[in-house]
Amino acid sequence: MLGSVFLLACVLGSTRALTCIGCTSDNGNNIGCEENSGNQSMIECPDEKTHCYVMVQNLKTSGNAIVWNRSCCTPKDDAADCPTNKPSHQDNEFYEIWRKTCSTDNCNTMDPRESSEEGGGTVIVRGKSSASALLGSLMMVFGALVVM
Repeated sequence: MLGSVFLLACVLGSTRALTCIGCTSDNGNNIGCEENSGNQSMIECPDEKTHCYVMVQNLKTSGNAIVWNRSCCTPKDDAADCPTNKPSHQDNEFYEIWRKTCSTDNCNTMDPRESSEEGGGTVIVRGKSSASALLGSLMMVFGALVVM
């Protein structure tokens, strides 16, 4: 019985949060965040934050200030960091913004201004819920208890 409890604790403890690179740079004050993001801090995302993002903004009304952000986000309509209803590149008289998102640990290393895709846009692939993996693991533990 004690072995089953240990196994259950291991299974429940194996689910973990997404980690993303977390940094900012305003007008070049953190070149590492802009050019060598792999050396920046990695942050653990809250459970509701399912994606990492990188965003570069050219703030035209602030003397063309360039601002970089890398962090965790939740894709949803009209979100400033991970909008699902806006293109990955926006340009108007006030600002120009480039965004990219991803959903694996520390994946937000890219420069969103550089595109390897044709046609542009943002593609968000929703990951599987960890609930199905947890349910399968719990069924295995239950099966092991029955056999004991």
